Amino acid sequence: SFSWQCDKPFTLAPMSGTIEPGGAAAITASFKPTDASVFVAHCVCAVPGHTNHVMKLGGIGKYPFLSSSASKVECGRVLTGQSETRTLKLRNSSLVYARFKIVRLDRDCEPVFAFAPTSGVIPPDGELTIACHYTPKVSGTFTSDHYAVQTPGGNTVPIECVGEAV
Repeated sequence: SFSWQCDKPFTLAPMSGTIEPGGAAAITASFKPTDASVFVAHCVCAVPGHTNHVMKLGGIGKYPFLSSSASKVECGRVLTGQSETRTLKLRNSSLVYARFKIVRLDRDCEPVFAFAPTSGVIPPDGELTIACHYTPKVSGTFTSDHYAVQTPGGNTVPIECVGEAV
């Protein structure tokens, strides 16, 4: 029988179990940092009747860094009730996966812009194409809405979307 004790942000699975004589068990170590720091932990494996075994784990937490191919999406003049789509690329230039969500910052009127997708994960050194759909509802209006692409680490990419309904 064995049981592990390990400090966060590291976890081991399984944390306890039994190994038959001459057998083996695969233990999976996971690292989920909460901030961009260096982490070191000593994990202790207790085996009843034997000396504890100590394993040192280390990891470096990194923040994702996203950038956009455009800070302004211009949809131009669009007939009321029709739709126009423009695209931009989100790029993750960091060494870690980047979770993101797109949040509308303006709340003074009903939205006429929609993004697809509005959230997701971009792999390290990867990019993702985002579609911006403009569907104006009232003729003769000019709309300039502000959005933010946000990551859990605090990286924010501003995007302005503009269009005119005719």
